[in-house]
Formats: sequence, structure tokens, C-alpha cells
Amino acid sequence: LKSKVSGRQALKSVAVETPLYEMLSMSIEVENIFPKPSEFKIYLDQKLVEPLDQDALYKLSGRRWRNRGGGGSSSKSQASRGGGRGRGSKAPPPPPKDPEMPFKFDTNPKDEANADPELVDAKKSLAFSLASPFLTTLDAVEMGAQGGVKSTVTVPLNVLPFAPGLYRCHIIFLDEKQGEFCQEVMLTATLPKPVETLKLNIDLSEEQAPVQRTIKVPSRNMAFERACGALLERAPPATRTKYRAALMELIDPPADAFPYTCLFDSPFYNANEEMSLYPEFFQNASNRDARYPVYKKMAFSTEGLPLVNSVRLGFFPKDPGSYPTRAILYKYGPTPDYRTIDIRAEVEDQPPATKLEFKAPARQTISQAVPISNNGDTDWGLTVSVQQNGGVAFFGPKSLRVPAKSQVDYELSFRPAWITNVEGKLVLRNPQTNDEFVYDLVGVGEEPLAEGHAVISCNAREAVEHRIKVRNFSKTEDTFEVESDLPYASGAPSITLGPGAESEYVLSICPQLGGTYTGSVTLTPSSGEYQWFTIEIHTGAPHPEDELEVGSEVRRAVGVDIVIANPLDEELTFDVYMNGPGLLGDPAFVLGPGESAPYTLYYCPLRASATPIQGSIAFTNDQVGEVWYRLKLTSSPAPPIQLSRFHAPVGSAHTREVVVENPLDREVTLSVLSSNRRNFDVPQKVITIPPLGGGALTLSYRPSSIGQEETATITLTHPELGDWIYEARGVGEMPSVMPETVVTAVAGGDGYSSMFAFRNPFAQHLMMELKLVIEEDPAAAAAAAAAAASSRLGAASRLG
Repeated sequence: LKSKVSGRQALKSVAVETPLYEMLSMSIEVENIFPKPSEFKIYLDQKLVEPLDQDALYKLSGRRWRNRGGGGSSSKSQASRGGGRGRGSKAPPPPPKDPEMPFKFDTNPKDEANADPELVDAKKSLAFSLASPFLTTLDAVEMGAQGGVKSTVTVPLNVLPFAPGLYRCHIIFLDEKQGEFCQEVMLTATLPKPVETLKLNIDLSEEQAPVQRTIKVPSRNMAFERACGALLERAPPATRTKYRAALMELIDPPADAFPYTCLFDSPFYNANEEMSLYPEFFQNASNRDARYPVYKKMAFSTEGLPLVNSVRLGFFPKDPGSYPTRAILYKYGPTPDYRTIDIRAEVEDQPPATKLEFKAPARQTISQAVPISNNGDTDWGLTVSVQQNGGVAFFGPKSLRVPAKSQVDYELSFRPAWITNVEGKLVLRNPQTNDEFVYDLVGVGEEPLAEGHAVISCNAREAVEHRIKVRNFSKTEDTFEVESDLPYASGAPSITLGPGAESEYVLSICPQLGGTYTGSVTLTPSSGEYQWFTIEIHTGAPHPEDELEVGSEVRRAVGVDIVIANPLDEELTFDVYMNGPGLLGDPAFVLGPGESAPYTLYYCPLRASATPIQGSIAFTNDQVGEVWYRLKLTSSPAPPIQLSRFHAPVGSAHTREVVVENPLDREVTLSVLSSNRRNFDVPQKVITIPPLGGGALTLSYRPSSIGQEETATITLTHPELGDWIYEARGVGEMPSVMPETVVTAVAGGDGYSSMFAFRNPFAQHLMMELKLVIEEDPAAAAAAAAAAASSRLGAASRLG
């Protein structure tokens, strides 16, 4: 006899069902069929029985194929009309050629030969694990003889499918001496649970079919990634690192978009035939196309987004009602990806309820009066209910009485506890008539305002304390972390408050420099619902180190040395600020570590002052603060400038130029005045001097006496610079030869007259005696005689 075993016949078969990416834990009770105690080795033989196709896909979804009817249920029997204007998508791509191994690595035999052998083995093992949803933690088990003690054991079995379909698993129990038997588990791996439930509200009075929407689709399948994490836990610890590397290579697709097919189970919906879904890491690359946005959450949009990472949805409602559908989004590729989305469209043709919108900062209350009019003949006693989600933020009275023929305002308040969006309904119901007033409520809680504002006045280098009242709004003890951007402020890094407690936080402030500072203090509990306070500090100058008296004549500089010390072990640069007229000095002063050195301040007043002038000099540094000295500035008039003595003969003039300096950095014009213009004359009425330069003043002395000293005061005046005073002295001398007057006449002519001016230099009348003295030049006389003789000779010749 020759035997031939063509297959296994399971002693027992169990049917189970689970969605993709969801772990199912089960146990199988097994009884030994052999009459002797046995030691069985356990093997799993699993296989994908029913390959995936379009009909199987919808069969697994538990819904009908969209071209075979179905659709939404309408309040006006719209489902009975059937049809719809959707035309459907083209047929999805065919399933993989090898349905038992849907997960594959793109490998090149040449590259695989050079690759890490452990990584290659991990890839093969991982691809097999992804396609094999069954796993047991038992490798062997001992059983007693059939019907005896311990003849029955429980075998744990975990099921985690990654691709939909019908799977068969034979659990084989093999004893080398006794034989083998098996039990069977049939798994129906259905489509995954919906990743999102999207609601669509349509008002037919505002929108006409077809209604267009865009569904934003995240590039990552979080359910798939969570299942992969569970798969890694199944790997042996020694190979888990290689498994993780292989898994990342499998789920990280190349920088290219994969075509996804989108199907619906309702004839009232359709979508674009294919959608490109770019992986997230590619979208974040520096060279990605900016037209391909990244979506973290699935949601509706009315924008005309590109058909990348989004599905263009067309909705064709017939009548008001509810239109549910389930969208199936899937691709094959190297890594199959399946997602389902539940969509429910609510269609109405009545105008929506009145919407009341509120916006308020967190922990602030705003109120709005809602007018309720009673035009009837009886009073109304309305019951009020506020329905809300997203937190308790709306509140108001529980009842409202509205007298007949009158109007009463219902006061509705909104107080958000934190930054939030709250939606709800306000329903005022009349129990007598069952009439309702319904208002849609939308509340937006914005960032909180400052809990308080404090204005603090102090002097520099003077420490003050400011206390801030902090309240714990939670029902448990909490610790508040403290942060502040206020300069020169310090305090404890945190404060702990009991449930609902209120306490004071002490903030120490010690400004080093004068001025006005603003900042804030933020206290953040573990919930993140922070409280913040604004503080404004008006800092006066610190008390002066000393008062220095400095005096000088106008336009004369004096220097004062002020010793400044550096208390730190690093070099410091002090900014120097001077306040007062005539103060000069370097704008910065550098001191080495621990160094003390004098700073020289110069005082050069420009105007005399009868009373002292207050001034100051301050040395400031951000690290050590401000040091300043009060200055008492005095200035006295400058003594007149004595000019050297002028000398000139009576009747003539002595002219001299006097240089006048301009100490300002701008051009100045001085008025010129002489107290004795008879003897000392200044031709210029004004003199203009360039910035920080000098100008020439011309002074002429004409004596009016002989041997007596004559004086004059020359004053140059400027409204800002004051007066320059020059004292001039001069002595007249005996007259001398006056400048020569040349008289020219033609010899032998009729003669020529000439005038010359004579000015009386004295203060009294003069009786003058004039003498004309002709002094002949011998050479000129001889020349004249020769000319006359020649003339006579010429006349005699003519007569002869």
C-alpha cells in the first residue's frame, strides 16, 4: 500500500472578524486526540484565501456598491427616487499579482548582494509578518492522553491584519511519534475603522447641487503606524533594531506621489478618479513644490485646493434629509494603505437658527441682551436651557417671564475659562404652547488680558518689593512657573497654591539705571492656563555721590578730575552723560578689572551768570548701574583784553587787525561797537566767524592830541556767547610829512590847479599859516634851461 497526503482536515474551525490595524487577542481550546501523552510542536500555516478585488472590497466594508443603489435617507423619501447625478470613479487598479505577499521591498539583486545580510533577512521576515496576521507565543505544548488529566490546553492567538481579505490559519500540533492534527481559524479582515467622521450641513436655500467640497487628507496613516509599532514588539529583541530599519524603509516611500483611489457607497456622492498623496517628509523637503500643502488632520474645505493630498468631493442632494456615506481611500503600491471616512450630510431648506457670536478674552465676561417679544394676550413663563460643548462658558437665568404685549431682554453671558471655541444652543421654551426660541451660540475664548497693571516709582539702585495676587482656579494643588521680561526684576522661580487658593507672589525690583521700564510677569500652572501682569517702573536717578563746585571765567576752560572705580573683575565701559552749559569731556570711559582712575571734566562757560547754575555728570553701565555727581557751575565775566598801544602822527592813522575766536560748532555773527569812534574806528559794523574758527577785526587809530594817551572800549556782542571786550590805547605824535601830492602841468602852458584835503585832527579850531616852498631840483633846473635854449635857437633859425 502507498499513502498520499494531499492536505489537512481541521478538526475544528473558528470564524473571527477584525478591522485592519486592530489587534485581536483570542484563545483556542485544544484537546489531545491521541491515546497517549504527547509533546506537540505548534506550527501556524496561514494563507490569504480570497484575493482582493473591487467587489470584495465593498463586501468587506459591509455596505453596498454605489452603482447598485443605496444612498441617503431623506425626510421627504428622497431615497426612493434613487439615482443621483454622480457618475462614479473609474475602476480601481488591480490587486497585486501575489495576493499573499502584498508588502514588498524594491530591491535590486546586485544591491541585495552587497547589503547587510541581517538587514536583508529582516526585510524578508518583516514582509512575511505583514502578510501573516496570525501569531502565537507558544512553540510547544505537552498534553495528557485523550480523556485523561491535562488532555486539554488553551493556545493564545493574536491577530493583526495589514491588508483586507479572507485569511485561513491552520494551527498544527505535531508529535513525531504520535502524528499530527490541526484546528482552523478563518479571519475576515475588514476595512479599518473610520479615521474621521465628517459632517456637512447644507442649506438648499443658499447652495444648489452639485455641492463642491474638498477633503484635506493627511499623508500619514496613524492607525497603520500604530499597528507597525505593535508589530515591532513581536520581533525578537536581538533583531528588533534590524526590524525597525527594515520597517522604516518599507513605510517611508520614495519622494514621489502614490495614486489613491476614492470610492463611495452612496449614489449621491462622487470624487475625482484618483488622488496623489505625497509623503510628509517629501513635502517638508527644501525642494518640494509649495503647491502641495501638508495636512495634519482630515477636514472639509471650500477652497479650490489642488488634487494633491486632497479629495474633490461632489455631493448631489435631491431633497432635505440626512445623507450618510462611507468613503474608501486606498492604494496598493509597495505598502498597501486603506482608510475609511464616514461622511454625513445634513440638508435643510429652512433658514438656519439665529446665530449669536461672542468673543471674549479668557476669564472675562461679556453679555448680550436677547429681545423676546410677546404679542399675545397672556403672560409667558419661559424655561431656558443652554446646551454647549467645548466647555461651560455660556450662562444666564433659568427662566424668563414675558408679560403680554411687551418685550423683555434675556441676558446671556459668555465667560470662557481659557482659549477655546464653544458651540451651543440657547433654547427658550414656552411650556403652555410648546413654542421654542432657538439660537445657535458660537463663543470664542481669546488670549487672556493682563490681570493687572502696576506703576512703581523708585530711584536707581534702590530695591523695592511688589506683591502680585495669584489665584489657583483649579480644584487641585498646582505649581505656577514664573517668567518675567522686566529688567532688574527677580523672584522665586515658582509658587505653589492649594485648590482654589489665592496668594501673593513677591517680586523684587532694583533698577540700576534711571528711566522708564515696562515688562510683564507670567505665572503658568501645569494646565498652561497662564496669568500675566504688566508692570511699569519709573526710575529716578540715584542719589548723587557728591556735589562739586566748578567755576571759571567765560571762554576759559578749567578741568576737574573725578575718580571712578570698577568693582568687577572684568573690563567695563561707562557711558558719560553731561548736563549743563559749557561742560566738555569724553563720551565714554573705560576701566580695567578692579581699576580706579580719574575722569577729567572740562568746564568752559560762554556767558557770565550772576547766580550758580545746576548741572550734573553721570557714568552709566548696564552691569553696575549709574553713578552721578551734582555740579554747581559758576561763571564770571572775562576781564577786558588789553591791546598793545597804538602810535601814530597827528593827521595820520595806525591800522591793526585783531583775531576773534568762535568756540561754537556753528557760524556766529557779532555786533561791533566802539566807545571812542573819533580816535578808534572799526570799519565793520558786524563780523561773521566760521564754526570753531577765527575772524579778523580791523581797528584804526587816529590821534587827536599830541603826547596824551587816548583810550576806547571795543565791544563785540552775541546773544548766546555774551561780550568780547577789548581795551585800546593810543598816543599821538608830532606831525610828519604828509603823503605826497603830485601836481602835473604842461611846460609853457597856462598852468594847472590841484586840491588836497586837510583834516583838523584836534578838538578845537585851528588858525593855519600856509607857506609854499619850492625846492628846485638842480638836475631838473639844468634840464629846463637846456630846453629853453633849444627853443630859442629854433626860433632864430626860422627867422633867418
